[in-house]
Amino acid sequence: MRIKELQLIGFKSFQDKVTLRFSPGLNAVIGPNGCGKTNVLDALRWVLGEQAFTLLRCVKNEDLIFGGTATVAPVNYAEVKLVLDDVEQGRGTGGEGQGATEIEVRRRYFRSGESEYYLNKQACRLRDIQEVFFSAGAGTKAYSIFDLRQMREIISGNIRKMFEEAASLAKYQDAKADCLRKLELTASDLMRLDDIIAERERYVRSLQRQAGRLRAFDKLKTEEKGLRLLELKADYDAMRRDLERARADTEAMEQAEAARVAEIRRLDEELKTQRGRVRDLQALKDELAAKVQAQRQVVSDLEGRDLLARQRIEFLASATGQAETQRAALAENVRQMEQTFEQTLARLAEANERQARAQEKLERQRTLVQSLEEQLYGLRSHETALRPATGAGAGRSAGPGQTRRDD
Repeated sequence: MRIKELQLIGFKSFQDKVTLRFSPGLNAVIGPNGCGKTNVLDALRWVLGEQAFTLLRCVKNEDLIFGGTATVAPVNYAEVKLVLDDVEQGRGTGGEGQGATEIEVRRRYFRSGESEYYLNKQACRLRDIQEVFFSAGAGTKAYSIFDLRQMREIISGNIRKMFEEAASLAKYQDAKADCLRKLELTASDLMRLDDIIAERERYVRSLQRQAGRLRAFDKLKTEEKGLRLLELKADYDAMRRDLERARADTEAMEQAEAARVAEIRRLDEELKTQRGRVRDLQALKDELAAKVQAQRQVVSDLEGRDLLARQRIEFLASATGQAETQRAALAENVRQMEQTFEQTLARLAEANERQARAQEKLERQRTLVQSLEEQLYGLRSHETALRPATGAGAGRSAGPGQTRRDD
C-alpha cells in the first residue's frame, strides 16, 4: 500500500486547500520549525481514524479546525482526504468492484460537532475505515507511522504490536477486544437479569396475592351489583310514582298557569285601556288648566278694573256730596259685581261646562263698567260745571298764594 495523495482543507495551520502528492520511493517534507510539518503527520493519523487528543496534539476536536489570525478569518470545518495506491484485489473496498487499485478515504469535522466519513466517496462509519486499514496491515499505532515515540518503543524492544499489525493481526486483536467487551457486558447483563428475575418473582407472588384478592373482590362486587340492582329497582319504582304525581301536579300547574296568563293578558289590555284614559284625562286636565289660567287672567283684569272703578268712585264721593246717591248706587253695583266675582270663582271649578255663561256674564259686566264709565264721565262733566260755583268759596278759604288741586 502506497500513499499517493494527501489533501488538507482547514486542518490546523492549513487554511486553504493544500494537496501533497507522493511519488514512488522516498519522499521528504522539509521546512523550518513551526511551518506545519508535524501537522501533516497529524492529518495522516486523523484520517486513518485516530481519536486520541494526545497523539493529535490538541485539547478538543475544535482545535483541529483553522482558528484564523489577526488578518485571516477562521474556517468552519476541517477536512483531510487520503488517496492510497496498489491496494490488493477486493481489499478494503467495502464490497465494491474487485481489482481496485486505488482507495480514497476522507474525514470531515464541523465546528457544530458533526463528523463525516467517506470511503471511496461513499458515506460510511469510522469503524469501516479502521477495518480497511487493519486488513491492509496499516494502523495509526504500528509500523506504518513512525515518530519519536514509536522509535523509542522499537529501541526498548516493544515491537510485538508492530509485528501483529504488520501481519494483519491487529484486525483480529481489535475484534477479540470488542468481543471481550461484549462478553463482559453480557455477563453484567446476566447478573442484572438474575436480579431482575428475582425481583420479578417477588412481584409475581405479590400479583398472585393481589389476584386472589381481586377475585374475592369481584365476587363481592357481583353480589353488591345484584343488591344494588334491587335497590335501584325499588328506587326506580318510587321515582316513577313520584314522576306520575309530578306530572299530574305539572298538568294542574300548567292549567293554573294558563288561567293566570289569560288573566294577565286581560289585565294588560285593561291596563292599556286605563292608560289611554289617563292620557285623555291628563290632556283634559291640561286643557282645563289652560282655561282656568285664562279665566284667572280675566278675573285679574276684572279686579284691576274694579280697583280702578273703586278709586274713581271714591274720588267722585270725596269730590262732591251731590253724587252720594249715585255713589250708593255704584257701591251697590260694586257689591253686586263682587258677588258676581265670587260666584265666578266658585264656577271656575266647572269652567269647561260654565264657560259660555261666564263669558256672557263678563260681557254684561263690561257693559255695566262701560255704563259706569259713562256715568263717571257725566259726573266729571257735572263736576266741571259745578267748579265755577264752588271755586269762589274755595278761594275764600284758601290762603294767599295757594291753589286747590282736584285729583
